[in-house]
Amino acid sequence: MAEELTITRRVRLHARIAEVLEDLYGRNVEAHASELAHHYVQAETVLGGDKLVRYSLLAGERALSTYADEEALTQFQRALSAKEGQPMDAETAELLFGLGRAQLTTLPLHHLPEAVASLSRAFDYFVAAGDVNRALTVAAQPLPPVTGLIGATQLISRALALVPPDSPEAGRLQSQYGVVIGIQEGDYEGAQEALS
Repeated sequence: MAEELTITRRVRLHARIAEVLEDLYGRNVEAHASELAHHYVQAETVLGGDKLVRYSLLAGERALSTYADEEALTQFQRALSAKEGQPMDAETAELLFGLGRAQLTTLPLHHLPEAVASLSRAFDYFVAAGDVNRALTVAAQPLPPVTGLIGATQLISRALALVPPDSPEAGRLQSQYGVVIGIQEGDYEGAQEALS
């Protein structure tokens, strides 16, 4: 019983710290997103998961921008866990996009199809929601030149169907498609056609 009270106090203390820090940081919360996410994780049972997700997403994006990919992976996974069981929405798609980018740089080669699956889920949501620009951003994510990226060629070819063939977006996607199809499937003729 005493241990339960200690845990409850600790959770409430984290909740109070999170709220005070959020007020203190004001408009500068993005710079402290990781710290805030930590406290909101600890206080999730009291405060719920909304701010945990918000600050984990911000912290994950910030970590990616500074090449702290392991930290980003943790932040995105944490936020997605908090959203588990909820319907897919734009926030979840953004988390999946971040997770996919972090997975591409942190997972061993034999797990990279998980990264493509994360990117594909984000892409599918944005296409269904009519946000073609965001879907194209997801599909244009550079992929490592390795074999075994199941789903990579399909993701890029689906994105190519969304853009005019003579557009700059199509050019960027075609160049990526050429590299992926050449390495993935050993289709050198198809790769040359895409690249030309």
